[in-house]
Amino acid sequence: MVPLLVGGSPVALVVVVGVVARGVVVDHLGKLNLTSHCLVTDMVLLGRHIIVVVAFLVLIRNSGVLHVPLHSIHMLTVPIATMAVYWGTATMIDVERRLLANALLHLSNQRFVLLSESCIPLFDFKTIYKYLINSNSSFLVTFEEPGKLGRGRYNPKIWPVINITNWRKVSQWFQLHRDLAVKIVSDSKLYVVFKEYCLPPCYTDEHYVPTLVNMLHSESNSNRSLTWVDWSRGGAHPGKFGWSEIKVEFLNKIRYGSECAHLIQSISKSLNKHLRLNHVYRIIFFVIGLSVGIIISLYLKNFSLTIQASLFPLPSTPTPPPPNRNYTSVSLKEEKFVMMHSMSDEELLKASTTVPKIEDYKQFVPKVALMFLTKGPLPLAPLWEKFLQGHEGLYSIYVHSHPDFVETLPPNSIFIGRTIPSQPVYWGTATMIDAERRLIANALLDISNQRFVLLSESCIPLFNFKTIYEYLINSNSSFLGSFDDPRKPGRGRYNPKMWPVINITDWRKGSQWFELHRDLAVHIVSDTKYYTIFNEFCRPPCYMDEHYIPTLVNMLSPELNSNRSITWVDWSRGGPHPRKFGWSDITDEFLNQIRYGLECMYNGNVTSLCFLFARKFLPITLEPLLRVGPLLLGYDP
Repeated sequence: MVPLLVGGSPVALVVVVGVVARGVVVDHLGKLNLTSHCLVTDMVLLGRHIIVVVAFLVLIRNSGVLHVPLHSIHMLTVPIATMAVYWGTATMIDVERRLLANALLHLSNQRFVLLSESCIPLFDFKTIYKYLINSNSSFLVTFEEPGKLGRGRYNPKIWPVINITNWRKVSQWFQLHRDLAVKIVSDSKLYVVFKEYCLPPCYTDEHYVPTLVNMLHSESNSNRSLTWVDWSRGGAHPGKFGWSEIKVEFLNKIRYGSECAHLIQSISKSLNKHLRLNHVYRIIFFVIGLSVGIIISLYLKNFSLTIQASLFPLPSTPTPPPPNRNYTSVSLKEEKFVMMHSMSDEELLKASTTVPKIEDYKQFVPKVALMFLTKGPLPLAPLWEKFLQGHEGLYSIYVHSHPDFVETLPPNSIFIGRTIPSQPVYWGTATMIDAERRLIANALLDISNQRFVLLSESCIPLFNFKTIYEYLINSNSSFLGSFDDPRKPGRGRYNPKMWPVINITDWRKGSQWFELHRDLAVHIVSDTKYYTIFNEFCRPPCYMDEHYIPTLVNMLSPELNSNRSITWVDWSRGGPHPRKFGWSDITDEFLNQIRYGLECMYNGNVTSLCFLFARKFLPITLEPLLRVGPLLLGYDP
């Protein structure tokens, strides 16, 4: 996510939107199996350098846009699948738990704020972020109400699971710490009882969460809300506010009118239906003025029109297009924000290794991380787009290019925003390994990435995505060439000064283009001992990208490696570089020879499917590759 530095800490914001209507998005959770997906995420201990995120959970009544624009570079909208929600029923709690569950899938989300379409912020983002992140507790009102609207709603059939002395009432709009959010979505015992016995005039959204928190985790709650609502008029619903109420004095009274500063105010998205005539005139003049201003700015092209209301400026950036409703995972735009951060390489490597192993990660949907180490553009990107189409949620993309390179891509490209913070890379030097470790470390920050493939801009896939995905995910080992070469290009590059840390009998050589299991990837980015030796003593004609990782894997975890590469390269012509392929080389016969021309071992069995990727294919091969793609990769022409 695009970070905002606040007090030296990276800041980002994620908005998860739940629509109170029929589901229009395919939910990657499938059925609401909350426990199996959320608790695994909670096993991760957040490292000091992980980007800490506040998740805003927006519960709205229809698929329309929010009343108050919330567009900025620090925010993104992740629509989730929904079901019909009816006021006063258990469906209110269902959608709140669904919002929490989706937000919990992101490790960096540490604070969770439930909002509606009629909510507005009362302070700037920096103030709200610091207030939430620095708090030691959650903000949820939970009080004992002895009257008819409190204990009067208690159903004796709930006993003995829930005693009347545990019964609590609360405002629906909460702000939770991650620990408390996990307890809410993982609860099944109390939820079942509430769903069966808390029926109107008992309202689950007013009693379930406060009672649960009171019984299980009361010490972590501040027992107050951060969302201001006006109940002074009485009735079943709070007061609504229209045009005439929006004044600085009114808003400041909310902001500073009590000893505890509230952060969010509930305000009606609909203007008061009984506006006075002069208010109607104000709206008409405002619209006319806005239209004229926009026309002038477009005509002159030299002015940036900024229109401000009493308190909140309208965003100067255009409203982003609606997200793809067919995605089964987080939207592409979210991935764009995840890439950029302000960590140094040292901080990044440390942060990536603070994410521990997940013993039962199959409760996640494991992903394959495609890591592109490039000099600049990705000329074969359209082929990769075809290859990955329809498989969102099963892969991640990371691109390491020169820091000065800026690529122009189509607005709907899956490569937009996938570039990680980078440094210049020079062939044959340690900067090659630095870039590879940088790619791996960034990919490790996403706990669902379980396989890591290093690719270049000249690489192509040789099979359809399903075949490659299943081949990698189901493999018992990594795919990395690591062999003992007694010749001058092998042991001849060993520097005796590496002894005794690295012995010549440990020295190995291999192709740069690897595929790693997560365990092995963590070993590589966490190593400092051997990297330091290589960085000092492996200088041309010793090339770190050919020796460091093969030697490291041989010394630390040879049992995790299949000792072969899945990326085909043609070295038959000799020389320091492999053969390149052009237009005339792209034929079905040539590609099938690569695909099935060799036998190898896979999970203890002999197979003819040995190579999943191939290189080096020149940019001119894009057109013929797209021509054979439907047959080769299985996508529609």
